[in-house]
Amino acid sequence: MAMREIDTGNFQRAMPLKAAVGSSGSRRLRISARATGPASFDAAPAVSDASPTGSVISRALTVLRNERARAAGFTGARGSDGSDFVPDPVPQRTSSAAQIVHFQQFYRGVPVFRTGHTVRFAPQGQDADVLGEGVVFTVEVDTAPSLLAAEAVGIAAKYLVSSPPRKSKDEFGQEFEDTPVKLDGFEPKVIAGFPTLPSQPTVLDWVASSPQAENQSTKPFSKPIPAHLVIFDQPAGPRLGWYAVFSREAQFEQFAVIVSADVKPGEMLYVRDMMHMARARGNVFEFSPGIADRAMIDHPRSITDFPIMPSTPLASFPPDWVDTHETAGNSTSATLGLTNRSLSGTLNGNVVEFLPTDRFGDDQKVLNIFYFCNYMHDFLYILGFDEAAGNFQKVNFTHLGVGGDPVRARAHSGAVRGTANMETAADGTPPVMNMGLVVSSGRHTALDADVVFHEYTHGLTNRLVGGTRQGHALDAPQSRGMGEGWSDFFALTIQNFFRAQNGQPERVVTGNWVVKNQAGIRSNAYGDNYPFTYGNIATFERDPDTGLPDEHQTGEIWCAALMMMVRRLRAALGDVDGYRLGWQMVVDGLKLTPANPNFLDARDAILLALDHMRDQRRISAAVHQTARQAALTAFGRFGMGPNATSADAGVDDIVEDVVPVPVAVAALAASAGALAGAAITATRRRTRSSAKARRSRSSSASAKTR
Repeated sequence: MAMREIDTGNFQRAMPLKAAVGSSGSRRLRISARATGPASFDAAPAVSDASPTGSVISRALTVLRNERARAAGFTGARGSDGSDFVPDPVPQRTSSAAQIVHFQQFYRGVPVFRTGHTVRFAPQGQDADVLGEGVVFTVEVDTAPSLLAAEAVGIAAKYLVSSPPRKSKDEFGQEFEDTPVKLDGFEPKVIAGFPTLPSQPTVLDWVASSPQAENQSTKPFSKPIPAHLVIFDQPAGPRLGWYAVFSREAQFEQFAVIVSADVKPGEMLYVRDMMHMARARGNVFEFSPGIADRAMIDHPRSITDFPIMPSTPLASFPPDWVDTHETAGNSTSATLGLTNRSLSGTLNGNVVEFLPTDRFGDDQKVLNIFYFCNYMHDFLYILGFDEAAGNFQKVNFTHLGVGGDPVRARAHSGAVRGTANMETAADGTPPVMNMGLVVSSGRHTALDADVVFHEYTHGLTNRLVGGTRQGHALDAPQSRGMGEGWSDFFALTIQNFFRAQNGQPERVVTGNWVVKNQAGIRSNAYGDNYPFTYGNIATFERDPDTGLPDEHQTGEIWCAALMMMVRRLRAALGDVDGYRLGWQMVVDGLKLTPANPNFLDARDAILLALDHMRDQRRISAAVHQTARQAALTAFGRFGMGPNATSADAGVDDIVEDVVPVPVAVAALAASAGALAGAAITATRRRTRSSAKARRSRSSSASAKTR
């Protein structure tokens, strides 16, 4: 289904504190402030203080309201603008016991699209800071829709199918032609709804409106369409609209759409492709056929097999991977394509064994995607992506978070749209992973940890950044790029940990086996000499539809910085401790990162996570200084030095600060305290990457991502 992505929103125009009120009816307000004194906001939070969780949430809500009131300049009779803030029900905790509460903004009961605030309490629970971006309403917004939900869904569907089929190329170099959709003979019909609620949540399905359509075997869309009202902020002011999600499972497509429902009904405000692309043992590829042949590996793996150990004992860990005798369990259900066909094992004593006969056949693909997903579940659980943090499980044994969302892992016999993808919604909704064949190489993504680990990490970052209930917390251009960078980072560093143990060199390219090309699927290798920096983002080739740089190439810069950080941690602390500390800094940092961050927000969250570890005495002062220097060196090398700025999470107002790596830091000593006195004295280069500068720069500065 061909369609052009649209985003008419105002997310790139966040205004600083004390910004003057314009005439548009709203203004974007970005908050980054430490709470200043006791809470005194008049409106009492509607949360009981009877429990520790309630106390944390109510304190966070009071802090947020206070800081927003100060930042927005609310005084006297104008104590608010009709906004309220709904928290995630479970506060997040980092490994250092810092607590984080994420909020979404609502206006008179209607969610304000793509807004989010984060209140972070230090480990001792006293100091708090507030981050995030929202909308200050300067005029009243009518929340009564001028379109019915069915009318809006019908308009959106016509847009989605209006463009002729076209060919597109994914990051693996494969071309796919869109499958046309016909709406003739079908119409949307409400099958459930709550019209008395302010956001009017509604579920619709496509039903036959003619006798001819009744005889057709397939409907235009494979799933019922959820819809609800949202406030969508534009540069000219806030708009009321219907938000709806359209799915075509057989084509591996899912689209989020917002249609205006105000005085100018029926306009397409936003269109986004949402795809990212008991005891047992099995004969699996541990990482990929390009690294080693199959081996019999226990399902689950022993806790001692993982590259990181829990800081505190975990009850009943590792959990069983299979429920009975099939590739289906509490955290992953693996099937062949869109069928319900999982792989069945055979009982050998009291152990179920999975023994595919064809090492590259369909059964092997199903088994390997099952193995990879379960491995990532357990690995990330140790790092803190557990039930409370919104991980993927059918049953949450701790009764925290929302269950009912194991990964639906689909290994397809042939190629799929995008080659490999993963779609992740809010906690409680199962994510869907699709792995397909790379036709040009004849190799399959389900057999390659580079690809499956990458896609699974999209689930991690989509759930942790901005909270478990956000659906669009990595929507802004820089945020989308970091999503790709985090995914490459974990896919490579998990494997590199074991390579280091075996005396093998670090891998700095990804996807090389599956595309049968040693250069891999990115523009350059992720070594310390990776050529691009933060300010180069605006110079990258733009997508003709969105006008934005490719998110994979944007993410390369973020991944290169993280890998350099870990490289320096390893040099100073040793391979084992270097990797473990680096991973924990990144995962704790994700929990501390507000919705739709820029690179600098995520950088600061990692540094704050590191400070919390020191404050809680989880690491010594010397290790803290070493790790901080390693992080600052890496971020500075790639343009995120102390003088870097970015007004928002867009790409045209980045001021980079490149700090060359001094010789003293490049030759790190082996001891943990060796960097305590190191100082960076090199001259900094600052470059403003404006739209004007982008147009004037040579196109040779960009390298197209494969």
